[in-house]
Amino acid sequence: MSLEPRLYKALTCLKQGGLIGYPTETLYGLGCDALNVNAVSELLRLKRRPAHKGLIILASKAEHIDQLLQSEQWRQQIPAEPCDPPSTWLVAAPAKTPYWLIGPKNKLALRFSSHPLARQLCDALRGPIVSTSANPSGRPAAFNALQARHYFKNRLCCYVAGRGTSTGTTASRIIDSHSGQIIRA
Repeated sequence: MSLEPRLYKALTCLKQGGLIGYPTETLYGLGCDALNVNAVSELLRLKRRPAHKGLIILASKAEHIDQLLQSEQWRQQIPAEPCDPPSTWLVAAPAKTPYWLIGPKNKLALRFSSHPLARQLCDALRGPIVSTSANPSGRPAAFNALQARHYFKNRLCCYVAGRGTSTGTTASRIIDSHSGQIIRA
């Protein structure tokens, strides 16, 4: 697989348990390897986000979610491809789901990214990454690397230059896959 040069450092950071800033199809993101509990704990600490709120998991392929959930049952509930507008789907978390990713009501938040850089990172990592807005809880979201660096200084391993591919100014909508209820528009 061909990886854009600016992503090599980000991939190394992810593999070593580091935190990165990166563009997504919505806001500028703060991320880490979703399967690394220590990295996720550090992300929550840095963001000052309570663990019980859960996190969005970003993937580029259905296989990344199969690996995470150790099940393919979720495929009957949500589209296994990017949506327009960008949509995060809440699915029931199977018993084997890593506890550090589960949000309220035993749900997992999943989104298939349409952003080429985010997709390349997932593909190169061969798995999902955490995707949360790059800002401390309660502060305005960052839309680019410069704004994220203002918040986090040198506490991230890497900042990937770039911007969202759609509006880049709003978070993804969140939909409960069971009820169809839109949790966040």
